[in-house]
Amino acid sequence: MPCRVLLTTIPKCGKNLLVSYFSVLGLARRLDDGDLAEAASHAQARWLLREQVGQGGGHSLYDLVEFLSGTAAAFDRFLNALDALPDTSFVQGHFAYDSELHQRALDTGVTIVFLYRDPRACLASMAHFLIDRGEPAALVPQLPRHDLVAAFELLIQGNDVTPPFETVYAPYDGWRDAEGVVSLRFEDIVGPRGHGSMAMQASALTMLAERINWTGSQQNLLDGILRTFEPRAGTFRRGTLDGWRDDVVGVTGTPTWAAIDDLARHWGYDDAMPTALTPDLDTALTRLIEGVHAEYVCATEEQDLLAEGLTLRDETIEHLQRDITAYQVRTQRLGRRVEALENRVILRLVDRVRQVTTRLTRRPR
Repeated sequence: MPCRVLLTTIPKCGKNLLVSYFSVLGLARRLDDGDLAEAASHAQARWLLREQVGQGGGHSLYDLVEFLSGTAAAFDRFLNALDALPDTSFVQGHFAYDSELHQRALDTGVTIVFLYRDPRACLASMAHFLIDRGEPAALVPQLPRHDLVAAFELLIQGNDVTPPFETVYAPYDGWRDAEGVVSLRFEDIVGPRGHGSMAMQASALTMLAERINWTGSQQNLLDGILRTFEPRAGTFRRGTLDGWRDDVVGVTGTPTWAAIDDLARHWGYDDAMPTALTPDLDTALTRLIEGVHAEYVCATEEQDLLAEGLTLRDETIEHLQRDITAYQVRTQRLGRRVEALENRVILRLVDRVRQVTTRLTRRPR
């Protein structure tokens, strides 16, 4: 089956992670033109029109219908271009859920990948862009003060220029449980460089490669996972899953913030969720490393390479699991530091295995 992807993301939710990942896997980015932006705006307006008709208020229906009329041609051209999307390529945009777009992708074999993030982290990212970069420029004059608290209050409550923050997420909600859609959380794919889990990252991105019908080598897959975190991307700020907690201190506990907590829970984010690594820590990494070894064994016909690599993995994982068992009795505060330490150990494991495979494949036959 062809490997063709439509990547739709909520703004400020980490699209650069998957753009980097797909690029390393060899997928070419397509349709990065005016039609793409207009088509995404058209889908957003269609969702808004449905909401306004259902709720009987808000934006001018006349203005929405007029806007839809002006962007309909771009949306149709985008659908047609999606039909003809080449193999091993992807398209990325901020597409609100649209049933016609969804069905068209299903009918033509294009896999839809939807990426979302803790709304509180997304809000913090938007506030920093407003204060640090002056983006979007139309909102800067709306700030009563040039600080994060003022930015949070403006973004959360909204005004005549910008809608309340909770409406940023609502248009995308339909993608989460839609048929055939691969839904991913930023927190599961950011990896240890973003204070996440290496095991979760490897598991999620390996699953994603399978779901999009990617058929490259395990070595290429490993490279893609290790290079997913790309801080040089143009819209990359910090890219961590927990940095927002320090940013929102000035507004937490207020009635305004309560609505954001409710939104986070609606999207499945609960602060009571454990942050420790999963018990089957080595499952995804074992599978990936074994795949890399198997490719080298097949190419060199040296069966001892796989045995040596697996022995190295087992010894390192055993040591790692002993550390995890010892650290589990620590306080919750120390638990976060434990996770970071374990992730660094896994990264060293990956590097060591890659060094072993490189050294052994260079042996004279």
